[in-house]
Amino acid sequence: MLVAGTKVYANPLSRYNHKDNLLDIVVALSLDCTGTITVLTECIQTHLASHPDVALQPCFSSLMKACKWCKCEHTDVDVPCNVVDYTPY
Repeated sequence: MLVAGTKVYANPLSRYNHKDNLLDIVVALSLDCTGTITVLTECIQTHLASHPDVALQPCFSSLMKACKWCKCEHTDVDVPCNVVDYTPY
């Protein structure tokens, strides 16, 4: 159940590339707020993967979706996404 004023994170986690945005997500999930962008991203991924009930909540459900511009070879959230370069030849 969403609480009034709860922010909905509508983009995949990979689209949040500013530390302030990741810190907002970390605080919303009540996780440790220390570390680099990479550490925070991995912490969020791990938490959502191990807590599917949280990952399915409307405010967090989009975080685990793959980006449209990113082709992932793996579906496991613990495995980083391999971005394919679509630059024309």
